[in-house]
Amino acid sequence: MAGQGDFPACATMPGRPAAGREKIFGIAAVLCTAFMCAQFSYRLRADSAPVIISETLGTFEGKPSVPEFQNRLIFPILLAAGRAIAPASTSDVVVWKAVRLLTALVGFAVAFACMQSISGSWFRATIGCVLLGYGYLWTVCTDPYEYPFDFLDLAFIALFVWLALWGRYGWLAAMTVLGSFNRESSAFSGLIVIGLFLARYRFSPPAWKGFAIGACNIALAFITVTITRRCFHGPVLRQQLGILNVIEHWRRILLPYGPMSISLAMLAPLTLMYYHFRGTFSTRQRGLLLGCLGCFLVTAVFGILFELRVLLPCYLILICVLVLDESSSSDASWFARACGATAQRPDS
Repeated sequence: MAGQGDFPACATMPGRPAAGREKIFGIAAVLCTAFMCAQFSYRLRADSAPVIISETLGTFEGKPSVPEFQNRLIFPILLAAGRAIAPASTSDVVVWKAVRLLTALVGFAVAFACMQSISGSWFRATIGCVLLGYGYLWTVCTDPYEYPFDFLDLAFIALFVWLALWGRYGWLAAMTVLGSFNRESSAFSGLIVIGLFLARYRFSPPAWKGFAIGACNIALAFITVTITRRCFHGPVLRQQLGILNVIEHWRRILLPYGPMSISLAMLAPLTLMYYHFRGTFSTRQRGLLLGCLGCFLVTAVFGILFELRVLLPCYLILICVLVLDESSSSDASWFARACGATAQRPDS
């Protein structure tokens, strides 16, 4: 029940059972958003499919094309399983599209479930799911390659937020290990915990428990990634530093169709909502924002910011902050404030 762990009252809304139509709209939002994002992702980057399929299977066979793929085994395993199950006449492209759709459904369903749990509201989770889909669609405009790790990344990041808020650190460690087989963003689980404890306890003695848990999760992600790369692929290839790529090609950022313009469009709805909720953030919301800042700093160093998919973990955390709002007494007042339809301060 709510109130367990280091961050009590995870469900901010009263225990009102969701109406049937709320559940229908929520499920429809997950299905439609997942299908739409998977279709846009593939159709806008269909030309790269043969190359990426080959690279994905090469990763499973121990021949990754780039260093970052050495530990990303979940999707290659799913793709290989799909090829084994599908009839012999089924092309690799069809199997790829089916597995991509499956991971999209998993990613958005898990994100929705976690947002519903931390907010106590099907309505807020539905809005969060739509915002997540909106942000995702912009990411496919910045890179021509159909890399398959982004949807599962959404699921793991949502689980990290949910488990950290509920104080389920054993499960958080387990998900960190599992997430390391999808992407190196598994280390973000530790940064989220550190942010939550820092916001609540500052640097007082109780905070050091959270710092230790967070550091352990970061170390666990690093160790899992390193061991996986050595065991399955031999010598660990040199890790790229995305910030060097950005410095070298910084002019691309400023182009009208470049990452800067697209990221502004991607963040516009969240920016407006944050403006409307200004001054009302709870300790837990501030903790998630600190964790998000840590995740962004790591992404800025190691991620290739020309590919906005690397910002999806931060984008999802920002959405979780909004749905976690504790200052509104109902979904109606929360939505009104999110849209700027009322100037009232937190409900009494």
